[in-house]
Amino acid sequence: MANRAKYNNKKAAFKANQNERVLGTSRATSDAYRKLVIGARERERKGKEQAYKAFAKARKVPTGEGSTRAQFSDYEKLLQTQSALENQVTAASGEQLQLTMQGIGRKDLALHRKNIGALGVPAQTPLMQPYQKENKFMTFMNFTRWVGGAVADYNNIQDSFTN
Repeated sequence: MANRAKYNNKKAAFKANQNERVLGTSRATSDAYRKLVIGARERERKGKEQAYKAFAKARKVPTGEGSTRAQFSDYEKLLQTQSALENQVTAASGEQLQLTMQGIGRKDLALHRKNIGALGVPAQTPLMQPYQKENKFMTFMNFTRWVGGAVADYNNIQDSFTN
């Protein structure tokens, strides 16, 4: 009787820890996305706004002889600022976010192994999916359909050249 209660307590603790682990991972993922990607987009918007204001201010100043060259230079600065800001957003939503998500996944896996270990299953035991036998008939049918489509395409190409 005591062993059953001990096991049930471990099982209940395992379920509670799993729920906590899932909620923690979800929260960490959304926080990482909010801090990295949404924060970078907000900085991009503010930077573009400042660049547009600087461009507008530069156009109001009367320029003498080389006015078109100066205007082109100001516009070029605006475009460079825009591309630099967009590159920052791309970097934040690409590699930085991927590295952060990888860290979150590793932490999640460590908590999962700890929970399984507390339940009595060795942590290094891989949780294998059951083997599913290949459906050879459907594999053969898909292959024949693919061959038939390839032959039909080849015949259509031949017909288009002869007509």
